[in-house]
Amino acid sequence: MLAKPEWLDRYLRGDLVNRSFSWERTDVRAHADTVFVRGVQSQEARYRGEDCSGRFLATLMAVRQDRRWAIVNLQLSMLDEPDPERGPEPGEPADDQPPSATCGTEIGQVADVVDER
Repeated sequence: MLAKPEWLDRYLRGDLVNRSFSWERTDVRAHADTVFVRGVQSQEARYRGEDCSGRFLATLMAVRQDRRWAIVNLQLSMLDEPDPERGPEPGEPADDQPPSATCGTEIGQVADVVDER
């Protein structure tokens, strides 16, 4: 799990470099001043020189604080995708992905990116 400073430091130090980044929104749910957004994040990126490109199921939670929205939680989980050279095999896990696939966070862990202002 990364706290906000650690999350941002990956970019400030140049450890994480995104060449492309996209988001496909699939579901939005609002409850009072809290919003949950679920979608698919796709990226071409390198973390400390290692390729960490991929597609991730993302769940983002944001809350309204005064007149602005702040992200308070982000969960990323790598989507299973078949190796294009081998072809798909039913039920096969995506174990051929690099360990740094989530660019400095462990798969399935949550990054706490609360804006503390």
